[in-house]
Amino acid sequence: IIQRKPKKKKKKGITTIIIGVGSQWNPANIDCLVASQSDIIYVTSYTSGQLNTILPTLTQVTCPVTYHLVISEVQLNLTNSSEGSRFVEAYNPGKTVTLKDLDLDGIFEGKVTTNPSLVLPQANYLVLYDKDAPTMISCENCNCTKNSNNLCTDAVYVGCCSNCSCSFGGSSMSNTKWHVSFVDTTDSNTVDSITYDSSTWPQIFTGYTYELKYLGFDNHQGSNWEQSCSSKGTPGSHPIYNCSWTCTPQQCQLNGASSAICGSSQQCDCKNSEYFFADRTCNKVPPPGTCYAYWIKNDTTNSRYVQFEWGAAATDRDHKYLLSYYTRSGSSDQVITSVRTKTVADYDYSRGTQALAGTIQTQIIGNDGSNALSSSQDCYR
Repeated sequence: IIQRKPKKKKKKGITTIIIGVGSQWNPANIDCLVASQSDIIYVTSYTSGQLNTILPTLTQVTCPVTYHLVISEVQLNLTNSSEGSRFVEAYNPGKTVTLKDLDLDGIFEGKVTTNPSLVLPQANYLVLYDKDAPTMISCENCNCTKNSNNLCTDAVYVGCCSNCSCSFGGSSMSNTKWHVSFVDTTDSNTVDSITYDSSTWPQIFTGYTYELKYLGFDNHQGSNWEQSCSSKGTPGSHPIYNCSWTCTPQQCQLNGASSAICGSSQQCDCKNSEYFFADRTCNKVPPPGTCYAYWIKNDTTNSRYVQFEWGAAATDRDHKYLLSYYTRSGSSDQVITSVRTKTVADYDYSRGTQALAGTIQTQIIGNDGSNALSSSQDCYR
C-alpha cells in the first residue's frame, strides 16, 4: 500500500492509496508517487484472486520502470471462409514503447511499423490485426470509450497486410498450433513470445479468442488462458472478468472431459476426478514436475529419513500436492502439502535404489467446491 500524504495547507488535502500485488512490484514502481520511502507501507497478506482485477488500473498510475509487453489475447481461426478476423493483442505495463523497434514472428511477421512517431504508452494495448481477413476486428463487448469503427480510442491498432510493414504469417497454423513473438531490433532481445502447447493450453470454440485471465498472470502457462467471454473477444480492452454464460455440455467437454454435463447453478459437473470446473468449462489438473526421493542418513544420531522433492505444476491457480509413499510397516500413507518438498521419517528403507518410493499429484479445488487430482507422477530413489 502506498499512501501519499497531503501537504499541510489551509485547505483539506487528498490522500491517495494504491494497492500493488505481485513480485514485480518494488519501490522503483512507486518512487515517483511519494515524497519519502516512509510513505510506503508493505503488506504481505492479500487475496490474489480479487486483487488481480485491479492491475490494469494500477499500471496506469504507477511509475514506468522497465520496457515490457505482455501478449494478452489471440484470435487466429476464421469463423468460415467469408467471416472472421485475426488479431494479436499485447499490453504495455511499463515504459513507452517505440513500435518501429519491434520485429514480429509467428502469426504476424515483419515489423510492427516503419513510422518512427508511433508509440505505445504505459497501460495501453497494442492490437495487430489482419487487414486481409474477411471481417474487420470489432470491440462490441469492450468496456472502453469507442470510436466510430467500434474500437477503443486509447488502444493502438496496426493493420497487417501483404503490402504493409507487417503481414499475416499464420497460414499454416491453427487454433491448436501457433506461436507469436515480439523482438526488439535495438538489442535483438525477445520482448515476449508465446507458443501454444496442446498439453497445457485450453481449447476454444471457433470465433472466440484466447484471453489471458489476468494481466498479472504468467502468460507462458497455458492454464492461465481461457476462452473469451463472447465471440470476437475484446481487442484493445481488458477481459470481461464477470462473464455471464449459459452452460452447455459442449462447453463443459471442450478440454477433454468427455462425460461432463451441466449440473446445478449453471456449473459443469466434470464427471472425471482429473478435471475441475472453472472459467466456464472443465479443466484438466496439470501434474507436478519430475519427482525424486533422497535417502539421507545422519551418522551423529543414526537417524534415517527420505526427502521428496518435485517440480511445480504449470498453473497459477491455488493448488496443493498429495504425496503417497511407502511406510516401514509395508503399507502406504499420504500427506497433503502446499510446498514442493517433504521429509518422511517412516519410509520403507528396505526398498532398493532405483525403486519407486511414492507418487505425487496436484490437487485443485474447483469453483463448485469439488476436489480434483492430476495424474500421478512417480517418485524414484
